Amino acid sequence: MADNTDLLTKNKTFLFGFNSFTRNQCTHLLKNATRSQVLSIVEIILNILRENIQIPDAVLNLMKKYKHIFRRLIEKQSWKKRRELLMKIGGVISKIFKKILNDVYEQIMNHEI
Repeated sequence: MADNTDLLTKNKTFLFGFNSFTRNQCTHLLKNATRSQVLSIVEIILNILRENIQIPDAVLNLMKKYKHIFRRLIEKQSWKKRRELLMKIGGVISKIFKKILNDVYEQIMNHEI
């Protein structure tokens, strides 16, 4: 897998699209996501679950409702299966990313992780 910084730099526009799109647009965005785009989302989620990224408690509580899906996302499987899982929770991903993406992106780009 590519370096965290490379993945996020390459997919910055895609990731920040979640900040301005509606739930349906986010689901459409995920439906047409490429391999590297899916892996960049999975990488962020993995770092959140490993507690490498500090996020607000409100976002953690939101994620706890879907913890079984987040855990399945980080299991070893094809990126297409991960994309299907992401599409199931597209609205939640958009809510989470709207709240944390700017901070997470800065932490990763500054190599704080």
